Amino acid sequence: VSTQSTGDNGGLKMAGFGSADLCAVELAEWARAGGHLPAPPAPHPGLVLVCGHGWGVGRSEWSVLTDRIAAMAPELYVCPDWPSHVTISTLSNTVNSGCARAVASRAQDEELLFRWQEAFQDAIQATELEEFELLATRVELTPGAVIVHFHDPTGTLKILRNMVVEGFESSPELQELDRQLDGAVTKFHIPEIVHSSLARWMEDVDQTRADQLLSEFERINSEWTVWAVRVRSIRLVDETSCWLHVDPARAVLQEWGLRPREQLSLIHI
Repeated sequence: VSTQSTGDNGGLKMAGFGSADLCAVELAEWARAGGHLPAPPAPHPGLVLVCGHGWGVGRSEWSVLTDRIAAMAPELYVCPDWPSHVTISTLSNTVNSGCARAVASRAQDEELLFRWQEAFQDAIQATELEEFELLATRVELTPGAVIVHFHDPTGTLKILRNMVVEGFESSPELQELDRQLDGAVTKFHIPEIVHSSLARWMEDVDQTRADQLLSEFERINSEWTVWAVRVRSIRLVDETSCWLHVDPARAVLQEWGLRPREQLSLIHI
Protein backbone atom coordinates (compact mmCIF):
# COMPACT_ATOMS: atom_id res chain seq x y z
CA VAL A 1 0.00 0.00 0.00
CA SER A 2 1.36 3.41 -0.95
CA THR A 3 2.66 5.71 1.79
CA GLN A 4 1.37 8.67 -0.19
CA SER A 5 -2.18 9.37 -1.22
CA THR A 6 -3.77 10.67 -4.37
CA GLY A 7 -7.06 11.32 -2.56
CA ASP A 8 -10.13 11.54 -4.83
CA ASN A 9 -8.75 14.42 -6.87
CA GLY A 10 -5.83 12.46 -8.26
CA GLY A 11 -3.20 15.03 -7.18
CA LEU A 12 -0.18 13.44 -5.50
CA LYS A 13 0.63 15.37 -2.32
CA MET A 14 2.13 14.61 1.03
CA ALA A 15 -0.43 14.38 3.82
CA GLY A 16 -0.59 17.26 6.26
CA PHE A 17 -2.38 20.27 4.74
CA GLY A 18 -6.14 20.73 4.37
CA SER A 19 -8.25 23.24 2.45
CA ALA A 20 -11.93 23.93 2.97
CA ASP A 21 -14.27 22.03 0.66
CA LEU A 22 -17.53 23.79 -0.23
CA CYS A 23 -19.39 20.48 -0.53
CA ALA A 24 -18.25 19.54 2.99
CA VAL A 25 -19.47 22.87 4.37
CA GLU A 26 -22.88 22.46 2.72
CA LEU A 27 -23.25 18.85 3.83
CA ALA A 28 -22.31 19.75 7.40
CA GLU A 29 -25.04 22.41 7.47
CA TRP A 30 -27.48 19.88 6.00
CA ALA A 31 -26.51 17.30 8.63
CA ARG A 32 -27.00 19.79 11.46
CA ALA A 33 -30.48 20.50 10.10
CA GLY A 34 -31.39 16.83 10.39
CA GLY A 35 -29.73 15.24 7.38
CA HIS A 36 -32.94 14.39 5.57
CA LEU A 37 -32.75 13.44 1.91
CA PRO A 38 -32.33 14.93 -0.57
CA ALA A 39 -28.92 16.26 0.37
CA PRO A 40 -27.59 19.48 -1.19
CA PRO A 41 -27.05 19.03 -4.93
CA ALA A 42 -23.55 18.65 -6.30
CA PRO A 43 -22.21 21.37 -8.62
CA HIS A 44 -22.72 18.89 -11.47
CA PRO A 45 -24.34 15.45 -11.56
CA GLY A 46 -21.72 12.74 -11.34
CA LEU A 47 -21.55 9.10 -12.37
CA VAL A 48 -19.61 6.55 -10.35
CA LEU A 49 -19.00 2.83 -10.43
CA VAL A 50 -18.62 1.59 -6.85
CA CYS A 51 -18.49 -1.49 -4.69
CA GLY A 52 -19.12 -2.01 -0.99
CA HIS A 53 -21.84 0.66 -1.12
CA GLY A 54 -23.03 1.18 2.46
CA TRP A 55 -20.29 -0.99 3.94
CA GLY A 56 -20.15 1.15 7.08
CA VAL A 57 -23.77 0.57 8.10
CA GLY A 58 -23.93 -1.36 11.36
CA ARG A 59 -20.16 -1.76 11.50
CA SER A 60 -18.46 -1.01 14.80
CA GLU A 61 -15.22 -0.35 12.90
CA TRP A 62 -16.93 2.55 11.12
CA SER A 63 -18.69 4.01 14.15
CA VAL A 64 -15.72 3.77 16.53
CA LEU A 65 -13.32 5.27 13.98
CA THR A 66 -15.58 8.10 12.80
CA ASP A 67 -16.63 9.01 16.35
CA ARG A 68 -12.96 9.30 17.28
CA ILE A 69 -12.19 11.44 14.23
CA ALA A 70 -15.16 13.75 14.86
CA ALA A 71 -14.10 14.26 18.49
CA MET A 72 -10.49 15.14 17.70
CA ALA A 73 -11.00 17.19 14.51
CA PRO A 74 -14.05 19.49 14.44
CA GLU A 75 -12.59 20.98 11.25
CA LEU A 76 -13.71 17.83 9.42
CA TYR A 77 -17.14 16.90 8.09
CA VAL A 78 -17.47 13.23 8.97
CA CYS A 79 -19.67 11.29 6.57
CA PRO A 80 -22.57 9.16 7.79
CA ASP A 81 -22.27 5.42 7.35
CA TRP A 82 -24.83 4.86 4.58
CA PRO A 83 -22.96 6.62 1.72
CA SER A 84 -19.79 4.61 2.48
CA HIS A 85 -18.28 3.00 -0.61
CA VAL A 86 -15.12 2.08 -2.48
CA THR A 87 -14.78 3.78 -5.85
CA ILE A 88 -13.96 1.61 -8.83
CA SER A 89 -14.06 4.57 -11.22
CA THR A 90 -15.47 8.09 -11.31
CA LEU A 91 -16.95 8.25 -14.79
CA SER A 92 -18.04 11.87 -14.46
CA ASN A 93 -16.92 14.12 -11.61
CA THR A 94 -19.36 16.23 -9.59
CA VAL A 95 -17.05 19.27 -9.34
CA ASN A 96 -15.16 19.25 -12.66
CA SER A 97 -16.93 21.50 -15.15
CA GLY A 98 -15.20 19.75 -18.03
CA CYS A 99 -16.51 16.26 -17.28
CA ALA A 100 -19.05 14.52 -19.48
CA ARG A 101 -22.27 15.12 -17.52
CA ALA A 102 -21.39 18.78 -16.95
CA VAL A 103 -21.20 19.52 -20.68
CA ALA A 104 -23.70 17.03 -22.15
CA SER A 105 -27.15 17.95 -23.38
CA ARG A 106 -30.07 16.13 -21.83
CA ALA A 107 -30.23 13.68 -24.73
CA GLN A 108 -26.47 13.11 -24.61
CA ASP A 109 -26.62 12.59 -20.86
CA GLU A 110 -29.31 9.93 -21.18
CA GLU A 111 -27.26 8.24 -23.89
CA LEU A 112 -24.15 8.37 -21.70
CA LEU A 113 -25.87 6.68 -18.76
CA PHE A 114 -27.37 4.00 -20.97
CA ARG A 115 -24.15 3.21 -22.81
CA TRP A 116 -22.08 2.87 -19.63
CA GLN A 117 -24.70 0.52 -18.19
CA GLU A 118 -24.58 -1.48 -21.41
CA ALA A 119 -20.78 -1.66 -21.39
CA PHE A 120 -20.58 -2.91 -17.80
CA GLN A 121 -23.46 -5.33 -18.23
CA ASP A 122 -21.64 -7.12 -21.03
CA ALA A 123 -18.26 -7.10 -19.24
CA ILE A 124 -19.48 -8.28 -15.83
CA GLN A 125 -21.59 -11.07 -17.29
CA ALA A 126 -18.67 -12.26 -19.39
CA THR A 127 -16.27 -12.51 -16.43
CA GLU A 128 -18.68 -14.14 -13.91
CA LEU A 129 -16.92 -12.45 -10.99
CA GLU A 130 -17.24 -13.91 -7.50
CA GLU A 131 -17.81 -12.09 -4.22
CA PHE A 132 -14.57 -10.85 -2.72
CA GLU A 133 -13.13 -9.12 0.32
CA LEU A 134 -11.22 -5.90 0.78
CA LEU A 135 -8.97 -5.72 3.83
CA ALA A 136 -8.78 -2.41 5.71
CA THR A 137 -5.11 -1.82 6.54
CA ARG A 138 -4.86 1.73 7.89
CA VAL A 139 -6.41 5.21 7.98
CA GLU A 140 -4.75 8.31 6.54
CA LEU A 141 -5.20 12.05 6.93
CA THR A 142 -4.62 13.69 3.52
CA PRO A 143 -4.90 17.25 2.19
CA GLY A 144 -8.31 16.39 0.78
CA ALA A 145 -9.88 13.83 3.06
CA VAL A 146 -9.58 11.15 5.71
CA ILE A 147 -9.43 7.81 3.97
CA VAL A 148 -9.24 4.13 4.86
CA HIS A 149 -6.77 2.19 2.73
CA PHE A 150 -7.77 -1.28 1.59
CA HIS A 151 -5.78 -4.21 0.29
CA ASP A 152 -7.37 -6.14 -2.58
CA PRO A 153 -5.95 -9.67 -2.12
CA THR A 154 -7.87 -11.24 -5.02
CA GLY A 155 -7.08 -8.47 -7.50
CA THR A 156 -10.77 -8.11 -8.33
CA LEU A 157 -10.68 -4.30 -8.13
CA LYS A 158 -7.98 -4.26 -10.79
CA ILE A 159 -10.16 -6.44 -13.02
CA LEU A 160 -13.13 -4.12 -12.52
CA ARG A 161 -11.04 -1.03 -13.22
CA ASN A 162 -9.72 -2.60 -16.40
CA MET A 163 -13.36 -3.11 -17.42
CA VAL A 164 -13.84 0.65 -17.47
CA VAL A 165 -11.16 1.13 -20.11
CA GLU A 166 -12.23 -1.97 -22.01
CA GLY A 167 -15.88 -0.92 -21.82
CA PHE A 168 -15.10 2.41 -23.44
CA GLU A 169 -12.85 0.86 -26.07
CA SER A 170 -15.49 -1.71 -27.03
CA SER A 171 -18.35 0.83 -27.29
CA PRO A 172 -18.59 2.78 -30.57
CA GLU A 173 -21.46 4.73 -28.99
CA LEU A 174 -19.36 5.94 -26.04
CA GLN A 175 -16.55 6.83 -28.42
CA GLU A 176 -18.97 8.83 -30.56
CA LEU A 177 -20.23 10.67 -27.48
CA ASP A 178 -16.62 11.39 -26.57
CA ARG A 179 -16.10 12.92 -30.01
CA GLN A 180 -19.27 15.02 -29.69
CA LEU A 181 -18.24 16.23 -26.21
CA ASP A 182 -14.64 17.06 -27.17
CA GLY A 183 -13.06 14.28 -25.12
CA ALA A 184 -15.13 14.74 -21.96
CA VAL A 185 -16.14 11.07 -21.75
CA THR A 186 -12.52 9.95 -21.54
CA LYS A 187 -11.99 12.20 -18.52
CA PHE A 188 -13.16 9.30 -16.34
CA HIS A 189 -10.85 8.74 -13.38
CA ILE A 190 -9.54 5.43 -12.10
CA PRO A 191 -7.93 5.82 -8.64
CA GLU A 192 -4.41 4.55 -8.12
CA ILE A 193 -5.31 3.28 -4.66
CA VAL A 194 -8.15 1.28 -3.09
CA HIS A 195 -9.78 3.47 -0.46
CA SER A 196 -12.93 4.75 1.17
CA SER A 197 -13.38 8.38 2.29
CA LEU A 198 -14.57 9.04 5.83
CA ALA A 199 -14.30 12.81 6.21
CA ARG A 200 -13.58 16.09 4.39
CA TRP A 201 -12.23 19.46 5.45
CA MET A 202 -14.76 22.18 6.31
CA GLU A 203 -12.08 24.82 6.86
CA ASP A 204 -8.46 25.50 6.04
CA VAL A 205 -5.96 23.84 8.36
CA ASP A 206 -2.39 25.06 8.75
CA GLN A 207 0.64 22.82 9.09
CA THR A 208 0.88 23.21 12.87
CA ARG A 209 -2.66 21.94 13.37
CA ALA A 210 -2.14 19.28 10.72
CA ASP A 211 0.93 17.99 12.57
CA GLN A 212 -1.13 17.66 15.77
CA LEU A 213 -3.76 15.64 13.92
CA LEU A 214 -1.18 13.52 12.12
CA SER A 215 0.16 12.45 15.51
CA GLU A 216 -3.33 11.34 16.48
CA PHE A 217 -3.67 9.33 13.27
CA GLU A 218 -0.33 7.67 13.93
CA ARG A 219 -1.73 6.60 17.29
CA ILE A 220 -4.86 5.18 15.64
CA ASN A 221 -2.76 3.20 13.17
CA SER A 222 -0.51 1.86 15.93
CA GLU A 223 -3.63 0.26 17.43
CA TRP A 224 -5.04 -0.91 14.09
CA THR A 225 -6.32 -4.43 13.55
CA VAL A 226 -7.00 -5.48 9.97
CA TRP A 227 -10.66 -6.07 9.19
CA ALA A 228 -12.58 -7.03 6.06
CA VAL A 229 -15.36 -5.66 3.90
CA ARG A 230 -17.16 -8.28 1.87
CA VAL A 231 -18.23 -7.10 -1.60
CA ARG A 232 -21.35 -8.77 -2.93
CA SER A 233 -22.29 -6.41 -5.76
CA ILE A 234 -21.21 -3.60 -8.05
CA ARG A 235 -23.30 -0.45 -8.48
CA LEU A 236 -23.47 2.26 -11.09
CA VAL A 237 -24.74 5.36 -9.29
CA ASP A 238 -26.17 8.70 -10.42
CA GLU A 239 -24.25 10.99 -8.04
CA THR A 240 -26.58 13.97 -7.70
CA SER A 241 -25.04 14.93 -4.33
CA CYS A 242 -21.34 14.86 -3.44
CA TRP A 243 -19.79 11.65 -2.10
CA LEU A 244 -22.86 9.50 -2.71
CA HIS A 245 -25.13 11.33 -0.25
CA VAL A 246 -27.99 10.03 -2.37
CA ASP A 247 -31.03 7.81 -1.97
CA PRO A 248 -29.99 4.39 -3.36
CA ALA A 249 -33.59 3.63 -4.31
CA ARG A 250 -33.46 6.54 -6.76
CA ALA A 251 -29.79 6.91 -7.59
CA VAL A 252 -28.61 3.35 -8.27
CA LEU A 253 -28.93 2.99 -12.03
CA GLN A 254 -27.82 -0.62 -12.13
CA GLU A 255 -26.63 -3.23 -9.64
CA TRP A 256 -24.78 -6.37 -10.59
CA GLY A 257 -24.67 -9.16 -8.02
CA LEU A 258 -21.50 -11.22 -7.83
CA ARG A 259 -21.45 -15.01 -7.65
CA PRO A 260 -21.74 -16.20 -4.02
CA ARG A 261 -18.58 -17.55 -2.50
CA GLU A 262 -18.60 -19.48 0.76
CA GLN A 263 -14.99 -19.27 1.93
CA LEU A 264 -13.15 -16.00 1.72
CA SER A 265 -10.38 -14.78 4.05
CA LEU A 266 -9.50 -15.81 7.56
CA ILE A 267 -10.52 -12.35 8.77
CA HIS A 268 -13.64 -12.69 10.91
CA ILE A 269 -16.02 -9.72 11.23
